[in-house]
Amino acid sequence: MLTLFQRPNLKNLPVYAIRGNHDSYFSWTDELRLNMEQSQWQLPTFYYEKFIPVGDNGEVMGILFVDSVIMLCSDYAAEHLKQHPLTDPELIRVKQIMCDDPQWITWGNSQYTWIQETLAVWDQNPYIVWKATIQHYPIFAFHYEQINYQQIATIFLPILQAHKFDLYLNGHEHILGYVQIPMNPALNEIEEPVVREERQLQQEVCTYDVTDWFGNP
Repeated sequence: MLTLFQRPNLKNLPVYAIRGNHDSYFSWTDELRLNMEQSQWQLPTFYYEKFIPVGDNGEVMGILFVDSVIMLCSDYAAEHLKQHPLTDPELIRVKQIMCDDPQWITWGNSQYTWIQETLAVWDQNPYIVWKATIQHYPIFAFHYEQINYQQIATIFLPILQAHKFDLYLNGHEHILGYVQIPMNPALNEIEEPVVREERQLQQEVCTYDVTDWFGNP
């Protein structure tokens, strides 16, 4: 599994992982177990925080690593999805596999509680000068129907704005894009997201013994 990260330019770097939709199709313990077996693999729990030094006087960037898959299973998302059902077959499949299990619902709710409690502590820390969050699913979709991510846009995004986050990084859509979400100061409302750049990445090839991502050697 880690052969991709054994390339010369990656083998000495830690891999800070977060789960995506395809990780939901096999045992949830596999990747957590790797954290104990492989020193390069960093996934202590489904969701966690990390601080990266960015200044000479103790300043840091705080990063939330969030499991946007179990976010689908929370009570918060369930209420929203009653009004806005998922339409993407892949997300429907993930939700059916996971969210029928009460344990995943508990984890989804626990993650939201953890996010709120963690950010309350961050707000009291003057050394956190940048805030970022990393997860698999996007807020705004480019290649899939927007409705599939509304539970993130309507539930998670307001939390990030309330705590003045600077950066949201995601995967899933296989594009390289940069989106700015402007705020209308007069109305204190979010305006339409502005897409600054979008470039389709080369299709990945992934087999049992060969993993070449995006055409890289």
